[in-house]
Amino acid sequence: NFLGDAVDDYRDTALAAAMQRDHYRFQAFIYTLALDRYLQQRQRDYRRERDLGACFYLFVRAVGLAADAGVWQHRFADALVAGAQDLFARNGGVP
Repeated sequence: NFLGDAVDDYRDTALAAAMQRDHYRFQAFIYTLALDRYLQQRQRDYRRERDLGACFYLFVRAVGLAADAGVWQHRFADALVAGAQDLFARNGGVP
């Protein structure tokens, strides 16, 4: 995604705004739920707080131009992930 010509267009606030505006944050949450469910099914001793890490989105145009440019990362709260999983479980699961 083109966010601008300056490196600052690909840092903290600008990345957060782009993630929200383009619904990538929601997409990251859906991927997190899918991975969480997969790990629950595949790992014998799965613990979300230990085994589930952060999401990373790379805005390739800016990666490498500065230490923190072009990289968005976020770890969704365990309680949020657990609550969404419970909601899906009560409503017949995820298609």
